[in-house]
Amino acid sequence: MFRVASILFLIILSNSVGCVIPQFTNPLSNKRDTLIDNRLVGHWESIDIDKNGVQTKAEPEDAFGQYIVVGRHSEKKDSMIVAQTKLTSDGRVTHESRVGKATRLDNEYYLAWELQPQERGPADQSVPRNTTYTITTYSLQNNDTLLTMIMLDHDHIIEAVKEGRLPGVIAEEVRIRQGKEETEIQSVVIEATTAELREYFTKFASVAFNRGEPSYYRKVVK
Repeated sequence: MFRVASILFLIILSNSVGCVIPQFTNPLSNKRDTLIDNRLVGHWESIDIDKNGVQTKAEPEDAFGQYIVVGRHSEKKDSMIVAQTKLTSDGRVTHESRVGKATRLDNEYYLAWELQPQERGPADQSVPRNTTYTITTYSLQNNDTLLTMIMLDHDHIIEAVKEGRLPGVIAEEVRIRQGKEETEIQSVVIEATTAELREYFTKFASVAFNRGEPSYYRKVVK
């Protein structure tokens, strides 16, 4: 399940091919139609929800202060920011943050998260130097106090590029393992324009995300 730490470190995704994150050169909206979703502003805690709908706080294995804080970015006026401070049991403190652009298409909400340089693939690969993104979808229930976040299905996006449904470039490398050739994906760059992405996700949002593996957050402070 998608945990508090992984909303910040989106490189930790179980649905990726190897360790490669498909990266988008454009977000789902521009300055004119980017959404500042004030429903997201506040403190949230990661929770589990069982088959009976019972909510329980998700307990981290080795960290304290697992709340995340969401607000409006002070400099990027069209962006949201999520931040977290973690204190491990051995006394190490880390501060993490992630910037994203919120978008609404029909009745679906999305966040295009800025990828950090180390998340773009091996250093020897030719990848865009400008900002690139990964995308999640989200919804709010219970008077905007229950947040459901769903990760992108990386296999779906890679197949969409291979089949020409999304313009992009897949860099691959052939390696020899135990005497056999294996092809490994090194990077996936989706070059679709914002308009093309909006059209694609309007059509394929129902299958482009791992909806069978949602992650849940409960608002604790507005």
